[in-house]
Amino acid sequence: MLAANNPTVNSVPSDNVFFDVKARGQINVVGKTDTAVGEVGAQMSVRGNWEGTGAFNGGNAGAVISNAWGWWKMTPDLTLAGGFNGSLSAIGYGYDGACSCYYTDNAAQGTAINGDVAQMRLTYASGPMSVAVAIEDGHSTLGVTNNNALAIAAKIAYSGDMFNAALNGAYEPNYGGLGAPEASYVVGVGAGFKLGDVGSISANAGIGSGQFVNDNYWKASILGSLNVSDQAHVELAYGHTHKDRYSATVAGNDQDAALAGLYYEPVSQLTIGLEGEWIKNSVDRDSSFSADLVTVFRF
Repeated sequence: MLAANNPTVNSVPSDNVFFDVKARGQINVVGKTDTAVGEVGAQMSVRGNWEGTGAFNGGNAGAVISNAWGWWKMTPDLTLAGGFNGSLSAIGYGYDGACSCYYTDNAAQGTAINGDVAQMRLTYASGPMSVAVAIEDGHSTLGVTNNNALAIAAKIAYSGDMFNAALNGAYEPNYGGLGAPEASYVVGVGAGFKLGDVGSISANAGIGSGQFVNDNYWKASILGSLNVSDQAHVELAYGHTHKDRYSATVAGNDQDAALAGLYYEPVSQLTIGLEGEWIKNSVDRDSSFSADLVTVFRF
C-alpha cells in the first residue's frame, strides 16, 4: 500500500497564487502461480485521490482502478499479456519517465499518445535484450481520445548493469473521425547511465504526429539524479517540446519545462520530498510554477 500527503503551492499564469492539500491512497495487489503450462499472474492497483473537505470538493473520492494486468509465461522467454497498462510507445527515460515526480511532471513532455491504454502484448526477453509488440486501443492525440481505432506499438530494449536503452513507437491508421485526415505515429529513443554511487543520468528524444495536417512535434529531455547520502538524493531535469502550427486558428507551441526534487528515504517504508516545477509556453508567453512537500508511506 502507498499513501501520500502533498501540500502544494501553485502560481498560475495569471499570477494568482493558491494553496492546496492533496492526499492519495493506493493498494497494489499482485498474484502469480506456476501451472502445467507455465507461470500465470495478474496485478491490479486501486487508487483514491482527495482534496478539500466535502463531496463536491473531492473530500469523498471514489476508488479508481488505475491499472489491471495479466500475463502468461508460455516459455521462459516468451510472455503473452493483456489488460490496461502503460503503452509500449511511452518512453521511460528523461523528464517524464525517470523522475520520482510524486506531484510534479505536469508539463507536456510526454508522447502525444497516452501512457496507459487497453492492450494485448507479446514479449520476448533473453538476457539483457527484450522485444515486445502490442495491439493497443483508445489512443489520444492532441486531446482527442479515439476509442474506435487500433494501434500497433513495439519496443526494443537493452538492460545492462551500467547502461540501458530503448527504442519504441506506435502507429495508428486514420480512423476517419472528427475530420481527422491523417494517421498518427510516435517514435522515441531513450538511454540511461548509472554513475556508480554518484547517481545516474537519463535522457530521451522523440518525434511524432497527430491525426491532423501539419501537427508534427519533436521533444527532448534530460534528467540527472545525484546521491547526497545513502538516504537522500537530488533530481534535476529539463525538457523542450515543439509542436507545429496545424491550422489558421490553432497556433503551434514551444514548451520549456524544468523540475527539481530533493528526496529523503530513511527507511524503505518512508519517503519525504520537496519538489518544484517551472513551465513556460510560447503561445501565451507566460510561465507557471508549482512546489510541493510530499510524504509517502508504504506498507
